[in-house]
Amino acid sequence: MSVTTSGALGQLGKALAAAQGEMNHAAINRDNPYFKSRYADLRAVLDAVRPVLSKHGIAVVQNAVPEQVGVTTYLIHASGEFIASTLMFKPTKMDPQGAGSAITYAKRYALAAMCGIASDEDDDGNAASQPQPQPQPVRRETPVKPEADAATKARAEFAATLCDWTGLTSSAKDRDKLKTAAKAVAVFAGLNEVSDNYEKATATVKQLKAEGKRVIEITPNKENA
Repeated sequence: MSVTTSGALGQLGKALAAAQGEMNHAAINRDNPYFKSRYADLRAVLDAVRPVLSKHGIAVVQNAVPEQVGVTTYLIHASGEFIASTLMFKPTKMDPQGAGSAITYAKRYALAAMCGIASDEDDDGNAASQPQPQPQPVRRETPVKPEADAATKARAEFAATLCDWTGLTSSAKDRDKLKTAAKAVAVFAGLNEVSDNYEKATATVKQLKAEGKRVIEITPNKENA
C-alpha cells in the first residue's frame, strides 16, 4: 500500500483525530463461507465513517486505478490538505467480474484502514497463514459395459456356488483344488471351460449338490481330486 500526502497535514490531522474519536466500528453484516468468518461490506463501512468525516470537513474519494486492479482512497480536508493511499490486488479471475469484486474489496479495506476502524472479525491471521485449498481433479469413472458387468456377476455366482458345494474357500491353499473342481464341472456340463457358459456351469453345480454327488465322483482324473 503506497501513501501520498499534500505535504502539511496539520488541519487534516486535527479533523481526522476528532472524527475518529466519534466513529464506531463498521457493523459486521456479511458471512464469508469460504473462510467461515464474518465481515462488514462496503456499504456498512461507508455508513460508519462518511457521516462523521463529513461533519469534520473531510471528504472521501475512491478512484479505481487505470489499467490495473486496485483503488486509490483520498481523505481530503476542506483546507485542501489530503492523504491518499493506493491498494492493489491481483484477482484470481482477470475478467470484469473479477476486477470489480477486487476493487470493491480494496475500497472496503483501504477506507477502514485509513479511518482506523475494524471491518471484519479478527481471526488471528488464520486466513492469511493457512494454505489455499487446491481444487481436486475430477475423477472420471470408466463406465462398465452391461455385458461385462453381467459376466462378472455370473463368474462370481459360479465361484460362490462351487465353494458352497465343495466346502472349499477362495484362499490360496484351496485354489488348486477349486481349479480341479471347476474343470470337472466343465467336463460334466459338456463345456470346454466353465467360462464358456458360467450360467450353465452354475446350474450344473447346483444340480450335483442337490443329487448329493461329490467332486471325486465327476472328476475324470480322480488322483488329482
